[in-house]
Amino acid sequence: MPNGILDEGLLRGAWTSLDDPKYSMIFEDDVRSTLYDNIVLSKGGYTVSDAIPKTEYVKEGPYLVVEEEDTFIYAILKLSEEELTLMHLPRGNILRYRR
Repeated sequence: MPNGILDEGLLRGAWTSLDDPKYSMIFEDDVRSTLYDNIVLSKGGYTVSDAIPKTEYVKEGPYLVVEEEDTFIYAILKLSEEELTLMHLPRGNILRYRR
């Protein structure tokens, strides 16, 4: 997904993990909440940016930056009405979600 083509409005709402259906994320306003079995695990502010330094895993943005107790950075590999695919950096884990 090239820089500048991301519709951030598509990110808003609830996403369920394809790897563990009990795990979900909700993006509302500028807050991302993570839930497991409908119990809130964490909440933190988030931004979408293409200003994160390039890595060996991803050569272009956009990136999702989540600020909780720590800062978490994800490359947004796919974002559509129904699918969200993230790569957790710097580890490279692929995280897949559906609405």
